[in-house]
Amino acid sequence: MKHGGAGTAYSNYGCRCDECTEANRKRVARRRAERIKQSKDPNDPRHGTAPFYSNHGCRCDRCKEAHVAKCAEAYRRRRAAPKDPLDPRHGTYSFYIGHGCRCDKCRATASKRRAA
Repeated sequence: MKHGGAGTAYSNYGCRCDECTEANRKRVARRRAERIKQSKDPNDPRHGTAPFYSNHGCRCDRCKEAHVAKCAEAYRRRRAAPKDPLDPRHGTYSFYIGHGCRCDKCRATASKRRAA
């Protein structure tokens, strides 16, 4: 296993020594910078897609709109999904807000939070 070289030990073998972690950090930063540089081309057909916003860091209006639409759809899906009564997240504020659960436990938690 080679340590510190191009992140191979980090990604392939799960090594988390300082040398491999630093090599992986640099590799990820370099790849992200390359993706961001590529996103500057206004003629790129990927503009206006949520993955281009997330993976390439593009913040043009079309990409922002696509990202907002994707997040809104995910939110609607979470809220519309049937709630399992045995789900351990019942009684948490995040389940009340993010998943739209209105069971007695979730409502009580939300009421307490608002009162505080």
